[in-house]
Amino acid sequence: MRILVFGFMLCLTGCVTPYGKMGFMGGVSAQPIDGAVIRISARGNGFTSATRITEFIFLKSAEEALRHRYAGFVFVDNADRTRLHINGGDLMYKPGQDVLVRLLNADELSATSGAYNALNVWNNLAPRYIRTR
Repeated sequence: MRILVFGFMLCLTGCVTPYGKMGFMGGVSAQPIDGAVIRISARGNGFTSATRITEFIFLKSAEEALRHRYAGFVFVDNADRTRLHINGGDLMYKPGQDVLVRLLNADELSATSGAYNALNVWNNLAPRYIRTR
């Protein structure tokens, strides 16, 4: 019985949307909009929580800020892209978000209300979602 329960739990955890490129099971992507403004899109499947999608948005924002040598970021606009999907008579909730993000240099980071330090966000969230080889 324990093996059956363990196998079932392993199957469920394997179905959750992984952090990474947008694909069949969902994921996260970044698209440049204008200068230091980018759009982050994250989508999940029926096994993905809204909290996980929010953390994907934070992590991808931090990743993009650091990759482009910015100190932080601030959310400018947010659109809920959650979908309800009927699958064989079952209703599935598929969370999603599109967020406009402005990347900030060090001076802007300290002067902008509601801004996040990219390195702090990265250090807090990356260990949960990014596997090192």
